[in-house]
Amino acid sequence: MNVLGLINVPIWVVVLLTVLFLFYWYATRNNGIFKKIHVDGPTPWPVIGNVHEVLRKGFIEAYDEWFKKYGRVFGHFEGSHPLLVIGDAEMLREITVKEFNTFTNRRSFGILEVAEPPVTDFLTVMENDDWRHNRNTLTPAFSGGKLKKMTDMIIDAGETFVNTLKKKADTGEPVDMKEHTGAYTMDVIAATAFGIKLDTQTTPNDPFVKHARKFFDFSIFSLSLIILFFFPFLKPLIKVFKIQISPKDAINFFSNVVKQALAERRNNPGKYSDFLQLMINAEKEAQSASGNMTGSHSNGIVDESEGDDAYWKDKRKGQGLTDSEILAASILFFAAGYDTTASTLAHLFYHLAMNPDHMDKLITEIDEHYPDGKRPDYESIGKLSYLDMVIQEGLRINPPAGRMDRVCSRDITVRGVHIPAGMGVALPIYMIHHDPGYWPDPEVFDPERFSPENKEKHHPLQWIPFGYGPRHCIGMRLALIEMKFIIVQLLQKYRFVPNSKTKPLKFKDNPLLSSTKTGVWVTAVHRE
Repeated sequence: MNVLGLINVPIWVVVLLTVLFLFYWYATRNNGIFKKIHVDGPTPWPVIGNVHEVLRKGFIEAYDEWFKKYGRVFGHFEGSHPLLVIGDAEMLREITVKEFNTFTNRRSFGILEVAEPPVTDFLTVMENDDWRHNRNTLTPAFSGGKLKKMTDMIIDAGETFVNTLKKKADTGEPVDMKEHTGAYTMDVIAATAFGIKLDTQTTPNDPFVKHARKFFDFSIFSLSLIILFFFPFLKPLIKVFKIQISPKDAINFFSNVVKQALAERRNNPGKYSDFLQLMINAEKEAQSASGNMTGSHSNGIVDESEGDDAYWKDKRKGQGLTDSEILAASILFFAAGYDTTASTLAHLFYHLAMNPDHMDKLITEIDEHYPDGKRPDYESIGKLSYLDMVIQEGLRINPPAGRMDRVCSRDITVRGVHIPAGMGVALPIYMIHHDPGYWPDPEVFDPERFSPENKEKHHPLQWIPFGYGPRHCIGMRLALIEMKFIIVQLLQKYRFVPNSKTKPLKFKDNPLLSSTKTGVWVTAVHRE
C-alpha cells in the first residue's frame, strides 16, 4: 500500500468518505435485528428499508406478498425503523391487553420532539401519563347516555342527506357516495362536537370539508416525513427551519373555529350537550369517571375485561384538560371523525349495490322495525341485528385503516418471539381481516359471518377495525351510531344499484385505506 499516496489525498475527500461511511453504518445498523430474534422478512435496502416495495406495489399488495411468503409474523423496515408485523390473533391479545403496559404508546417517529401544540396534544400521538389522563377524561363524552342526547342532531343531518339524493334519484344521475358521506359526517361532527349547524351536503365546497380533507392528503415525499423516516438524525433541522409537519392552514382553520366556540361558551354559558361542553366541564367529568376505566373493550364479537386496574391511576386526576388539549381533541374529532366514517359508509353502499340480496334482507328488517318510514330512535336502532351484521362485515372487508402501530417499551417475549425495547409493532388490520385462515373466501361480502352463531367461532382479535384493548378508537360508538342511522334513513327511501361508473374498490398506496383511486359510484333509485 502506498502510504505516501494516502497522505496526499485532500482532507475534504477523507472527510467526505468518513461521513459517507458513518451514514451507511447509521442507516444499516439495525438491518440484522430480525435475524437476531429469528423472524423472517424481506431484505431491506440501505436508508429506505422496504419502503420502495410499498410505494411500487401499494400497501395491500406488498403486505399480501409478505404474509404469503413469511407467515403471520415477519419484520420489515420503514427507512431505518424496524417494524415487527404480527398477524397472529393470540399474540395480539397479549400485546393489546395483557401486556398493554409494555405496548402503551403508538409510533410517533419523533413527532413529539419536533412538533408544537396542538399537534403534540393529539390523543393519537400522546404518550404514557399524558395519554392516560386525556383518555380517561374524554371517555365519558362517548357514553351511551351522552350519545343518546345527540341523536336528533345525527338524524337531522341524515334527513338532509336523504333530501340531497332525491334530485339525483329523480334523474338517475350517478352518485359518488364518498363525496356525500363525507359531507354527512362533517355535518354530524360539527353538530355533536361543537353545536355548529353546517350544511356541507348542499355546499360541497364548504371550507370545513376543504380543510378536513387536507389532513389525509399527505405524501411520503413531504420533506418532514422524508427526514423522520429516512434521516432521523436530522430531526433538529425541522425545528430550526420550521419545516411543516402537519397541514398548517387546516390546523389554523379548525383552531380558530374552536377558539371562537370556547370564547362564546365561556362568555355566555348555556345548556349544551356536545363534546366541547363536556371538555369544558372535564374536571368534574374526570373526577366522576376516574378509576372506572380498565382494559375492557367490546369489539362487536365478544366482550373482554382484562388488564391491571392500577395502571389506570390518573396522576392528573381532577385537573381537567388544558386549552391546548381541548383544542387538539377538537381538531382530531373533525379530522378523524370525518374521513374514516365517511369512507366506511361509502364502501358499505358500494357492497350493498353489488349484493342486492343482502340489501333486500336489510331493507326487510328496516321496514319491519320502522313501518311507513317511521323515524328511527336511539333505543330501537340497536335491535336491528342484520344491520349490525352488515356494518361489521363492511368494516371487515374494508377497514378504514390498514394497520395500527405500537412501540415496545421493554424487552419482552410474547409467545416465543423476543421483542426488544424500542421495536415498533404493527397490527396489520387489513391482512387479518383478509386472512383466509381466519375468514374463508375473504374477498366475498357476506354479513352472515357475523350472525350470532358464527360470532362464537372467531377469535376477538380477528376483527379489529377500531383497534383493540385500552387504546382502541375512542370514537367507535359515535361512528357506529352515525352509520346505523344514515343506513336506515337512506334505505327507507332508496335502493342502490351499480352503474357504468361503478368500479372495483382500489385504494391509494398508503395504510390509511380510506381513499380510493376512483370515486365510489352508485345510483340511488326510489323505492316503489
